[in-house]
This record gives sequence, structure tokens and C-alpha cells, in this order.
Amino acid sequence: MRMIKRLASALTAAALLTVPAFASAQTTTPQPEPSRIDASVTTPPSTTTAPVSTPATTPTTVATTPTTSRQITPFAALTPQPAQIVTKCDYRSGASTEQGPYANNICWLDFGPIFSGAATSGNAQAGGTRLPDLAPAATSAGQPVLVNVGGPRNVQLTFNLKVQTVPATPANKQQLADGTTFTRDTLTRIGAYSNVMWKQQFWGNPEKNPGYYLATDPSAQSARPIIGASKINEPVVFRFDNITIYEDGVPLTRDYSFVMADAESVNANEEIGMVADTAVSSLALVNPAGSNRACSGSATQFGTSPTGGYFNCVGGGSSASAFYVAQALSPKTVEAAIWRTNGAQGFAVGLGTSAVEEQQKVEAVTLPDTGARDDTTFTMNVQRAELNGTAAQEAPLITATQQANQPVETKKSTYLYDGSSPVLRFTSRIDAGPDLLNRAARYGEPQWTCYSQAGATRTPITPTVTREGAGGLTTGSVAAITTTGPGDYHCEVKWPVWQTIGQVNVAKQLLGDASGPLTQTPFTINTVCTLPPGADPRRYTQAFGVPVDAQNRVSVPVTVRAGQAAVPVYAPVGSNCTFSEAPAVQPGTTHTLSWRVDSGAATAGPTVTVQPAAAPKTVTAINTYAPILTSASVRRNVVAPADAAGLAGASSPVAFDCGTRTIGGTTVRLTGVVNAGSAATALPASAVAPPAGVTAAQLSLPGNPGVLAIPAGNTCTFSETANTVPAPGKYEWTFAGATVTATEGQRADAAVTLTAVGASQVIKMLPLPATGSRPYLVLVTLLSAALLLAVVVRNFRR
Repeated sequence: MRMIKRLASALTAAALLTVPAFASAQTTTPQPEPSRIDASVTTPPSTTTAPVSTPATTPTTVATTPTTSRQITPFAALTPQPAQIVTKCDYRSGASTEQGPYANNICWLDFGPIFSGAATSGNAQAGGTRLPDLAPAATSAGQPVLVNVGGPRNVQLTFNLKVQTVPATPANKQQLADGTTFTRDTLTRIGAYSNVMWKQQFWGNPEKNPGYYLATDPSAQSARPIIGASKINEPVVFRFDNITIYEDGVPLTRDYSFVMADAESVNANEEIGMVADTAVSSLALVNPAGSNRACSGSATQFGTSPTGGYFNCVGGGSSASAFYVAQALSPKTVEAAIWRTNGAQGFAVGLGTSAVEEQQKVEAVTLPDTGARDDTTFTMNVQRAELNGTAAQEAPLITATQQANQPVETKKSTYLYDGSSPVLRFTSRIDAGPDLLNRAARYGEPQWTCYSQAGATRTPITPTVTREGAGGLTTGSVAAITTTGPGDYHCEVKWPVWQTIGQVNVAKQLLGDASGPLTQTPFTINTVCTLPPGADPRRYTQAFGVPVDAQNRVSVPVTVRAGQAAVPVYAPVGSNCTFSEAPAVQPGTTHTLSWRVDSGAATAGPTVTVQPAAAPKTVTAINTYAPILTSASVRRNVVAPADAAGLAGASSPVAFDCGTRTIGGTTVRLTGVVNAGSAATALPASAVAPPAGVTAAQLSLPGNPGVLAIPAGNTCTFSETANTVPAPGKYEWTFAGATVTATEGQRADAAVTLTAVGASQVIKMLPLPATGSRPYLVLVTLLSAALLLAVVVRNFRR
């Protein structure tokens, strides 16, 4: 279908051009596309090539101006008439290093259906056909021919072919002239051939390296684009009259080129030529290494005449396998002639077209919510346009899609140049349905690069760019370039990431002996990033759902836990971010907050510049919780008669239990025994038996070596041991323990008491007699106990 487009826009630039230029991007993998008209039609290849580095151009951006474009009412394609022979044309593409100049812009006509019978005479190679006796082409009426070119608008070519003889006079070699039909014995030596007639020729010869215009497309292998003659005594002229181009059955006046190539070479004084009713010029000269110059036997190859222009080539050296490709601009009549031959001679005739190529490049974004690559789809349409730039109401030359996370594809099509529509419109849009604005927010202004290609020469073209948008964002872009005639036109668009999005990873670390209870506690870290200059805050808000304040800052709170994976914060690369945190409150502890960037040293508060997501920086908030340490003491009170105080001694062993303390991740029980006397005695660190890995120095209160450090808030309980109270004798001893709570900033003082009671003063309570039918016994017992108590009290007072 692209072939129709190839021929559809190469037909009306005669008024603009004197010599149209063809050019070809090298195409290595042709993919034929069937015609709507004839399944055998070979259309221009659609190829995928590597991206091409091209000179950057500065597009001109203009506002959209609505205009009215003409409409071409679609018609059905021409129906072949009974007298017409139907054939096709094909594009040639050879090895990856060489395919022939403008191979993608010349559709070589297949003359096989016009001739019939085996061509076995002369130097003809197998696969050719000959002109049969009394063939219409050998009559004065000639043979009507219909060529189905194909494409989206049913491009067709018609002409009337005559094979005749014209006297080989200098005038006839330079201008159109009527001829006469052939004599019978020459007919068998005239025909069409599938390959070269001379093995040294480079045109279409797969045995040569490089080979030019090779038929690598299997459907083109059987095509017979060479017509010629062998061992003839009189000039042979193939005359093409009434050349007309149609689109959808409508004759067009667009510019095109009728092309002729020497396909056998002139190397022994043979002579070939091309005469037309329009200007004839050189399209290419193919002169491979080791070949003499083409047409070395004639001083002038191209010229003008009263009826138009001409090309004439006289052979010279015996190894002159080089060849010219000549073109006539939009002719109605062309004569391709073999003026003289000593052996065999042949040439190929083709239709010159234009080519258009597009390419979309997308810098894929990493999505902040999933971390996956963006799957936004971009569409591209290429259309011909009117002189005012408005798209013609025609099918696009190219329709292609490009996903952000997929390899770049290059699409190509051919078309006939239209003198009334010299503008090509390349339209690239974000195709995202209801999510359009969110996706558009991720990309910046499209960047266009356009140029024309002529052989190895590229000429930059500055496009006129029209922006399409919604919500302040760019959703589509149209680049229009003005063409100057048949040729190769290329545009590529790059949708860049609006602002390359990077990330900062935020993590949490807990340190300190008092941090254990917080290991599962969520901490909130607020990241404040100042967007880089030029960053449009609307795009950030649209893409990430985060507002931007008046200072061009965004605040992103994240929740982190110690020991878990870092949490990413997304921001444009180049943003400067600061971090803050509201720490969790832990009573009885001191807290310090520090920050570490990657594996660097801890700092009070870093500012981090956002890097690409492939190499993000990690900011770790370090919370250190240390217990507030204090101490405790104990003293002993003795309540006893004077003669009993000495029995208690200067001190008594007292057991203490002050809970636990974590030291370096090890839990230590703060228990032991201390000798308590009348003065307060600080609990010594040495009284605690530390577990492995913990030293007495670690148990000590900072600044007070040897004093047991107790976390504020711990409770200390003091109790007796086996040796705390003296042995009973004259006095009975009792022990009263104590409980105190360690308080920040002061020592917790505890007092325990030893009490002595004389043994004779200890009243042994007897059990009461059982009651029953003798209630007087109960009364007697109670009175006796009361009397005894009175005596004891009296004696004690004395």
C-alpha cells in the first residue's frame, strides 16, 4: 500500500523543479506489501533500521491556523481494458553495502507480460521472452499497457508501447521521431530479460560484487525489467506514448520521473539513447572500480532539442560495464533506443517516485508508583499537505506507533510528489486515553530533526512545528516540511523525559542501648526537594500528585522502619532535598538524630542532590537512644535496746534487685548484695556479676567509677539475706526492706530497718479452748491473758 503513496506524490513538481533529485536511505530488509489491485504487485519495502544520527535543526513553532483543504473524491482503480496488458513494477534492493543509487525511488517496470516465447537468440540469458510475430507493439497502433503500482490510493500508470525502427540520424537521436514497424526476422531478437545479457555488467547482476539494483525480493526475482535486442542490423526504438498517472482512477498532473538505465553496458561501439518530450538529465552514474568510464565513445551524453531533451551513449572501452541512470521529468512520450549494436544490448525503464521516512524516539520514564518502565504509546501519521500546510484529505503515507519501553522503529513509504501539495506533515501524539494528561506530564516538548537525503548528502530542513496540548501540557506535535520535488524526506521526533526523574532512598537505623523497644515503631521522615530551574511544577504535580509550593518545593513524607528496605522518594534529577523527622518519644532515655548519606560519616542535616534512578543516593536517619543513668544507695536503721545494738554489728548484708539494663545488646540483671550500715552506701558495680562480654567499668556510672549505674525509671528492691539479721537469743530480730525508684538527676536512697525485741517480752499466744457447753472456761481464759499482759507492760516501763 505504501507504493501507491510512493508514486502518489512524485507527479507535479515540474513547475518547481528543473532537475528533480532522488535519494535513498539504505534499505536492507525489503518487506513487500500487496496491492489492492493486483496481488502480484510489489510495493515499496517497509523496513526497520537503526536510528540515524542527524544534524539538529531548530524548528519554527507556530500556532495552529484552521484552513480548508481540498478533498479528493475516492474512485475505484482503473479496470483493465481488453486490449491492455497488465503488469507491475518493483523496487530493487541489493546487498547491505550497496543497492544502487535511489533504489528505493525507482520502480522498475516488468516487461515480461508484454512479450512471449523463449528468448534464445544472441547473448540473452535464460528467463527472457521475445516479441511474437504480429504483436500489437510491433504495429502502428501499439500495445496499451496498464502498470499497477499500488499504494493506499491505487496508483496506476498507463502508456502505449510501440516497438519500431527509426533511422539512426543525429536528429533522431536528439528528438522524437516517428518510426516504422519491424521486419519479421528481427522480431525474434527483441524481448524482455530477467537478468543481464552480459556477465560483466553490474546492473541487476547477482554474480557481481557489488551488485546494483538486485532483485532480492522473491516476488521480484521473476520480474523482467530489461528490454533489449541482440544481433540486429537496424535501430530498435521502444516508444512510450500517452504516459499517464492515476490515483483512484483519477488522472493526475503530479511530477514524476521516467527513468532509463543501461542494463547491459556499451563496451564495443554500441549506442543507446533516451529521447523525451521533456528535459532529460543524469540521475546517477555508476562507475564501479575496475570499469572504464561509461559512454566513453561520445563527447556529450545529455542535451536539449526542439522536442525536449535526450541522452545518448556510445560505447568505447571493452570493459566499460559502468552505466548511467537517465531521467525524463514528467514526460508524456519517451523513446528508449538501441541505435547500434554489434552483439546484444538492453536497458531497464522505471518510474521515479519520492520517499518519506519517519522515526519516533521516546525516553521511557520509570513510574514512581510501581517502579516499572512507562508504557505510554505514541502514534505517528505522515500526510501530504496543501500549499498552506493543511493536510490533504488523503490516506496517510505512514501510520506507526511507538511505545516508550520498546525499541525504536523506522517506517518508510514512497509516494508521487504533488506540485499542489509540496508539504509533508509529520504528526506525533501521545495516545493514552483517559490517562492522557498524566502521561503527557512525564514528557517534555518533542524535538524534531528533518532532512532530505541525496545519495550520501543530507540537507537539513527546518520544520514548522505546531504544538497540540491540553491542561498546559503538550499532547501532540506537528512538524511540516516543504519539499522541493521528488526525493527522500526524513523526519524523526524525540519525546524526551520532561525532566529526568531520579530518586533518593530514605532508610532508618536505630542505635543505643535504649532503642530495643522501638524496633517495630514507624518513623515519619519528611523530604523537602527544591525543583531545579526550568522545571514546570504543573508537570510534577500532574505526574506525582504532589503540590509544589511558592518556593518551587515539594514535600514528600514517607514512613520507614528500622531494618527494613529503604523507601524511594522521586523527584527530577538536579533537585536539592533536605530531610527532617519527628522522633519517637522514649521516656528515660536521651535521643540524638544524625544522618548518613550512603556510607559517609554521620552529619547533622545533609542536603542531597537527586541523581538518576540507576544510581540513587541513600539517606539514612540514625536515631540513637541511650538510657538516662543514675544510682541508688542503702543504709540500715537499727531499732533495739542499748544492750542489743551491739549485737547487730556495724553493717548487715542486704540483697538488692534494680531490674535490668541493656549494654551493647546484652541484657544485664542488676542484682547483688551490699553491706548496709548507718551511713548511706552507694550500690557498687562490683556487687553485680556481669555476663560474658560486659565489664565492671561498663556497669559503672559515668563519672563515678565503681558506682552501679541504674537506668532512670528502674525500681530497686532491697531484701534480707541469710545473714542480714543476728541470731535469736536474748533478743528477737526482725527485718523491714525498702523499695525506691531511680529518678533522673538524683540518687535513689533507700533505708532498711533491723528491730530487736527482748525474748522474755515475747508473749506466746495459747490457743483458745474449744467452746461448747462450758462458756465459763472461755471467760476465765480471756481474763488470765489480760492480767498477764498488764504485768508485762508494767515491768517493761520500769
